[in-house]
Amino acid sequence: MKDVTDIFLINEEGILEINKKEARSIKEFRDIISRDKGGKVSGDHEGRKKMFAFKELMYIHLFTHPASIYRDLPDEPKHLKCIEHSGLPDNWKVDKVIKAAQRVYMKLINMSALYHSYVNANKGVYSLGEDLKFFNTLRDKVREVIISKSKEAENTILEEDVQRLANEIDVATNRLMELGNKINNLSNNLPIAFETVEKLKQKLLKEAKSGGTIYGGGELNNREA
Repeated sequence: MKDVTDIFLINEEGILEINKKEARSIKEFRDIISRDKGGKVSGDHEGRKKMFAFKELMYIHLFTHPASIYRDLPDEPKHLKCIEHSGLPDNWKVDKVIKAAQRVYMKLINMSALYHSYVNANKGVYSLGEDLKFFNTLRDKVREVIISKSKEAENTILEEDVQRLANEIDVATNRLMELGNKINNLSNNLPIAFETVEKLKQKLLKEAKSGGTIYGGGELNNREA
């Protein structure tokens, strides 16, 4: 299989371009292109420009690509946004042909070492954020324990209870400090992680922009298919 960057490209204006020759060489993409017979609504009466096929391929790219602007949305809102962005009818449905093309597209993306690195680096940053959230929640709970134990100690008369509470407060305080250190370390690592992801993203954009022409000359974008 070809690398995905040989088929779907992003030009300098951020417009999706399709390498028609390479797309036709893969059955799942060819099926989408071939079934577009045109129609009055699209203005492509005989389907020669493959305008509807382009919109469906645009949908696949937006919904499937890990760098899509809609990547973080839940599936249903993402589906609706991608339909709107692609210019597809509101009643358009994902069928078995589209699903098959999505599976192939994801395989093509995973074949690229650069895409693979970007996806996993992005997941790493997300995980750091989840860890920060988790440790912050723990810190809040430990802080509440310290406050509660301190108030209890103020109203305690028995020496053994005072000592017990003091020990529990010490343990909780040490735990609070440990969590604070972990949070600080994670926070310090975030800028580096974001910088790594941004560098990989720029490499992806550079790679995509490097081959935006169709075989035989010209470019295929949302005005030409």
